[in-house]
Amino acid sequence: MVKRLIVAMLLVLGVGLFLPGCKGDSELRQRFRKEAIESRLDKFAKEMNLSKEQLVKFNEVKGKITSKMETTKKDREAFKDEMKAEMEKENPDVNMMADKIKGKIDIAAQNGKETVDLLKDLYNVLDENQKKVFVAKIHKKLDALEALQE
Repeated sequence: MVKRLIVAMLLVLGVGLFLPGCKGDSELRQRFRKEAIESRLDKFAKEMNLSKEQLVKFNEVKGKITSKMETTKKDREAFKDEMKAEMEKENPDVNMMADKIKGKIDIAAQNGKETVDLLKDLYNVLDENQKKVFVAKIHKKLDALEALQE
């Protein structure tokens, strides 16, 4: 149950840290834009009927998530430019590129872990009824993901 919850949280919000820089105007890309994430977070807060104390924690979590999204977008754009410049060379340094890509994967994993921790912190300030609603939402997302895999 806990493992499933963590995986779902990573998929639902963690991925949002990386997709906003993708090219194109797909529906998936639109769902992970900073504005769309903020809108869904605000909708979540309204649906959960958070208390003033809970809203303080919620706004802290939301601020950290959106700040991380802005930072990772800038980093991703710089990384893309660096890789593009290297590939335009007659003899690109593939070893250097591979090492940098591995480093970006490590950063992405760390960002995912941090997002899960933020969501866990938010979950921990919910009351028992709100936790049930939260878990039900995660189950719904998991069911939708499983349906896509079939």
